[in-house]
Amino acid sequence: MLEEAADAAGLLESLVDAQLVAVSGVDAAGQLRYRFHDLVRLYARERADVEDPPGDRIEVLGSGFGGWLAIAERMAARVPGPCYAAISGSAPRPAVELPPDDVEPLAWFDAERSALLSVVRQACALDLDELAFDLAGCLEKYFDIRGMYGDWSAINRLVIEACRRSGNLLGEAVMLRGLIDVVTWNSTPDVGDATTRFHADAFRLLDMFAELGERRGMSDAAVMCSWALTARGAQAEALEYGERALRLAEETDHLGGQARAHVALAVALAESRDVARAIGHLDAALAAARALGNPRYETAVLQFLGIAYREAGELETSARMLDESLAISRRYHDVYTEVLTMVALARLYLRQGDPRAREAAETSLALGREFNMSHHIADALGALGEIELVAGRPAQAVSYLEQSVAIWRTRGWLSFLALALHVLGGAYEANGDAPSAARVRGEAQEIMSSLRAGR
Repeated sequence: MLEEAADAAGLLESLVDAQLVAVSGVDAAGQLRYRFHDLVRLYARERADVEDPPGDRIEVLGSGFGGWLAIAERMAARVPGPCYAAISGSAPRPAVELPPDDVEPLAWFDAERSALLSVVRQACALDLDELAFDLAGCLEKYFDIRGMYGDWSAINRLVIEACRRSGNLLGEAVMLRGLIDVVTWNSTPDVGDATTRFHADAFRLLDMFAELGERRGMSDAAVMCSWALTARGAQAEALEYGERALRLAEETDHLGGQARAHVALAVALAESRDVARAIGHLDAALAAARALGNPRYETAVLQFLGIAYREAGELETSARMLDESLAISRRYHDVYTEVLTMVALARLYLRQGDPRAREAAETSLALGREFNMSHHIADALGALGEIELVAGRPAQAVSYLEQSVAIWRTRGWLSFLALALHVLGGAYEANGDAPSAARVRGEAQEIMSSLRAGR
């Protein structure tokens, strides 16, 4: 393989000398980049269309794309991200020379992003669905940590269509799994609310993986079902699906699935105000994330632990957890996790009387808006409303809280909506608007009564 690489390098230099290929610079991973002159590339494509049979062209392209896949798969294994099960298809991975060990994976993806996206699109156009979903799967953690939610959504939708044309249920399910996360947490629903769509998609995904007998995928889907049920106020069912996800993950040695299931169980328990048990599950999730060597998920678990300890009144422990989470987020330039940590810190600072509360909430709001994180935008607006209310500026508090409530109505997470309405009621009252205060507090009470009945 080394001899072949040396031969290829020699041929490449010959093309440079003949001015058929140009050196275009050094990329983000420190690699030399080459490109064909535009006319050469166009001419080569035209001659291939004339001289090479379609089957031969597809075979050659598939082999080249497989080389990209082989490298991307190896690099993706070193990128921290969602703890999904690594479920792959049957696309060929030819033996290729891998980048040196000192090439940082995120830098490699930064450098190769355009090429990888092009390969996925071409694979879809050629109905190379196995290759398309395998390579798109390698990109998901990179998309997530870089906040590239538009690209993630567009690529997964494109690959899903290619898989449907080919009857590739496994590829469709794997791509739907990532797409559900994007459209739930990083988009604004046009019709209905995010939770209703999340619930329907999560249970559809569970059925798809069950039909395939893919138990690790079933664990991932059951976690999503648990979250969706918690959002709708069905805590008993949420715990049931969280336990199911945990069993499936344990039975299949899916360590990332175990971490995710423990977090889902903790969220359901926290909604029921069982903070002590929630912390127990989060401790288990943190141990699993660290055993997995996934700092991205470690960051997420630390966030939830920080929030849980704050609710338990252990503010010093809460601050330590949140600060540790923030340090990891910033080490990886991971905006998504930073947004939640900042709003959690804002509420912690507010409780401590720390003037940093406003700056933390404003940072969370700005980042949330930049990356269209509707859930966190609503949360940050609510935190700013609480800060204004404590500062004795009820009119400003009303402005923030009305915006927060409007977004929570599109999210469909009932307890968050009820809390936002309750705080808004206090702001209306402080601002001298008793009728509005009574109206929104009445709505909040109705929601909480329905939640208690559902439990």
